[in-house]
Amino acid sequence: MYSGIALTGLSGLSMVVMALVPGASVWASQLVFSTPQVETLLTRLGTGVGGALMAGWAVSLWLMLRSTEVERPCSARERARELGRAIFAGILTWFLRDGTVSVALGVPFNAAVNIVYLVAMGLPALALGRRSR
Repeated sequence: MYSGIALTGLSGLSMVVMALVPGASVWASQLVFSTPQVETLLTRLGTGVGGALMAGWAVSLWLMLRSTEVERPCSARERARELGRAIFAGILTWFLRDGTVSVALGVPFNAAVNIVYLVAMGLPALALGRRSR
């Protein structure tokens, strides 16, 4: 399972890099779909945002899976805290990569809007361990 998660994370990171390099996303699209592609700001932003989401998802899944392999007794509260941290790590991974792509491509409004999602999803994830009994 780790290999699939690693592939997802690496694919996401490569998409982020492709979004930052002019022409790279067109080259990759032509390679995969064998049809001519046109590069626009929107396609580059979409590639970067999609890659950021994949990378964040992979980080969360990796940490969640790793936390299930721990061979030690722990309370539901401790497990919930680990889960919250895994979710938050994925959200933070997405946020940083998405924001980097957005600002680099001249779309800082998207990065600013992402702060709302960081707070809306990140704070409950961090609080997860405190609410569990």
